[in-house]
Amino acid sequence: MLAITQFPHHNWELWWLVIAFLFSIIGDFFMKRLHSNKELKLGIIFFLLAHMGFLVYSLRHNGLVWWVFLLTIIPFAFIAVRFYQTATRLQEDKYLAGFGLVYIIMSCATLAANLTHNGEIGAWLFLLAISCLIVSDLLIAFRELYGNLKTNYFIMPLYYLCHILIAYSVIVRYLECG
Repeated sequence: MLAITQFPHHNWELWWLVIAFLFSIIGDFFMKRLHSNKELKLGIIFFLLAHMGFLVYSLRHNGLVWWVFLLTIIPFAFIAVRFYQTATRLQEDKYLAGFGLVYIIMSCATLAANLTHNGEIGAWLFLLAISCLIVSDLLIAFRELYGNLKTNYFIMPLYYLCHILIAYSVIVRYLECG
């Protein structure tokens, strides 16, 4: 919020990050109350909307190189197929599987956009933040689809580290551009 007041000419792109954080909070609300696939789907939808904010911000700064996106999505496509083949929860609920697929595509687009950054420190921090978010999301998928609780202790620290790094990257990026 401070960056929005200090850099008014960048207001609209920073508002995308603020909106993304708000959608993340709403997604957290539903993910904390996982009693059925309904809460999981609502959590995924709001996290997907948050990723949309991160993607718009990333595209504004970096653009999207299609061949980088295709190279990024290949390993995630294998992961998605493997999840679908082995997780009965996805096989039983096609909407959940569809939301998961859209979420993977959106995450890959955000990651790919940040892989082609301009080399500034703020851009590197944002790439690290998005990477932490994707790893956290994969750990959530393992927990929810397979009941794997061994990695549960890494989910929230990575998730919060992502948000801290995003905020720090904005500060650094806008201090770099003056």
